[in-house]
Parts: sequence; structure tokens; C-alpha cells
Amino acid sequence: ALVALVNRVNALGYDGLRYLKGDGPEYVTVGKFGPNLGMTTPQVVIYLNNICNDLGLDTSATGGNLSWAMELFQRGLITTKETRGLDLTWGNAPAIAELLFLTANREGFGRTIGRRR
Repeated sequence: ALVALVNRVNALGYDGLRYLKGDGPEYVTVGKFGPNLGMTTPQVVIYLNNICNDLGLDTSATGGNLSWAMELFQRGLITTKETRGLDLTWGNAPAIAELLFLTANREGFGRTIGRRR
């Protein structure tokens, strides 16, 4: 799973290996990016946390928004049409990594995720 994640980040034009090291996640991040998103390995949670830290994204708010989008996707209330091709099924770490970059850059479906309430 981690290799696919690194490869996806590389394909987006970022240095995927860069996010293998960083500060450990906070308690709330483990919950928001672990079970709330269907991630099953600590390495993936740490990797996604490192991306958020680098991009300046709050992991609590971002994790909540991502899990809500995944729930809507699961229920069929949004599809790949709305997400612009992203498959937001639970545990799809490469899609979540891509969505983090889109959110930070306010591009594609990331504009929706990053929108203020």
C-alpha cells in the first residue's frame, strides 16, 4: 500500500519519498486518517499526516471533510463525476493523497473539500 502511495505522489509531480519521514501524527490525526478513512496501516496514516504538515493543512478539519466526502461517495450521493475522476472508496490512500494536494492548491474537487463553511 505504501509503495502505491509513493508512486501516486511521484506521478503527481511531487517527491513521494519526501513524505516517508516526518513528525509523528497527533492523537486526533490517527483517528481522522486511520479508521475514519478506512486506512489500515500506521505507515499510510503517518505518510498522509506528513503531506498535510508540509502543505499546511489542519489534519482534524481535513480528515473530517475527507471522511464526509467518502461517506457521500459510498452512498452514491456523489460520483466520480463530482470528484473529477477520484475514486473515494474507503482505504484508497493514493486518491486521498492526490486530494490533499488538490485541496491545498484549490484545484478540482479539492476546492470543495477546502471550502469554508
